[in-house]
Amino acid sequence: SPTALPVVLRSPEDSTKLKSFSLKPNEIGAPPRELTDRLYPQGSATLVSPDGAWVAQLGKDNADHVDLISTTSSAKHVLRHRGIWAAPVFSRNGRWLATGSWSDGSVRVWDMKARDPAVSSMLVGNHGAPVRSLDFSANGSRLVSGARNGSVIVWDLTATGQVAKRTLLQAGDVRA
Repeated sequence: SPTALPVVLRSPEDSTKLKSFSLKPNEIGAPPRELTDRLYPQGSATLVSPDGAWVAQLGKDNADHVDLISTTSSAKHVLRHRGIWAAPVFSRNGRWLATGSWSDGSVRVWDMKARDPAVSSMLVGNHGAPVRSLDFSANGSRLVSGARNGSVIVWDLTATGQVAKRTLLQAGDVRA
């Protein structure tokens, strides 16, 4: 996490479970908090939101959901999006999480400030080909997605996550 509070790690002995370590001065050295009892395959994507409040973990099958786990409470949500391939990405302000689908080429954003992020999914649009990469602009107002068909789309987002403008770029086969 950019704030360094907390750090989420997997140890070699127990690398399939997520543990949160606090780096707050008065908590360094305290036992880690186990975030979930679910097991995840080694190498599956694990992301921490910029504010350190959420961990997004690709589901066990890496195909249809992201587990969203709070580092500050017991809240857990399952974000369903069929055929997720590209690693989910948080906006730098922590407001949005984006997912992209390999199976149908769709791109979704999830409102991390919603009471239940799992029901806040908004379809941003579709590439018509497998989505391979996602990233937000520094201020979170633009989402860029790249697909296997060479399309790169810049999505200008409103404050509520709706698409204000879509700009299609051609870049060749997007791999990262």
